[in-house]
Amino acid sequence: MRLESVTLSGFRCFGPDPITVPIASEITAVVGPNAAGKTALLHALSKLFGVSRAQRTVQRSDFHVGADEDIDDREPKDLFIDVLIGLPELADGTATPETIAPSFRHMQLERADKAPVCRLRLEARWEDDGTVEGEVSQELFWVDTLDDNPPDDKRHPVSAADRGLIQLYYTPASRDAAAQIRATTGALAARLLRAIEWSSDTEDAVKGASEDLATAFEGEAAIAAIAKALQTRWSDLHDDVVDTKPRLSLVSRRFEEIVSKIAVIFDQGPDGQERGLDALSDGQQ
Repeated sequence: MRLESVTLSGFRCFGPDPITVPIASEITAVVGPNAAGKTALLHALSKLFGVSRAQRTVQRSDFHVGADEDIDDREPKDLFIDVLIGLPELADGTATPETIAPSFRHMQLERADKAPVCRLRLEARWEDDGTVEGEVSQELFWVDTLDDNPPDDKRHPVSAADRGLIQLYYTPASRDAAAQIRATTGALAARLLRAIEWSSDTEDAVKGASEDLATAFEGEAAIAAIAKALQTRWSDLHDDVVDTKPRLSLVSRRFEEIVSKIAVIFDQGPDGQERGLDALSDGQQ
């Protein structure tokens, strides 16, 4: 399975006239001069296949504004991002559930003398709803025709499960390296952790250790005094039956929350102490 082409209209530097960017099977790089649209192309793919809601959400700033247009114009604006995903494995009979999701088979489009494809199309519209930012609506469809302007009966909403089968990890050239590492490793680690079948001994050991640590921490005289003052002040402000008795907590007592906070630690740093990712250079990160 591979990306064959991306067609854009009205997205950032891509104007209303659709522009198709073909992706050769042998090419894995986008090369061009400054301001040619390389970053916009990658951001367009993030709108379809990003790993976070922020990456997938279309903003008002994503809509194209022409050189002669008023940036404060309140007229509705539209954009679409259309991709073809080739399925050569289906043509040569090598497809497996690991290479092509079974659901993709129901969305494939046959082509004469070519491998079948799936077509995904993201459409978004900005409208003035009386607020400063306006309102952006967006929809992602499977399209079961290769026509340039697919009719409504040829569009089918993409489920969240199907959308998650393709993920794009985008690391910009100019970046906050630490933030990028946290976002990327967090997404990858979350998937790995969900796939682990933890033994009951490990769960019991982690829970027991966290409870012992919490008990020792909360038993410290200074911490107990702060917690008592906090509860007294909170009871003066809050008289509901929920969210009562606030306390200071060092770690969660829930196994799932504890393992979700894993971090990469390097032993034997220059000073002989362990250190985390934030101590590495940008290139190392």
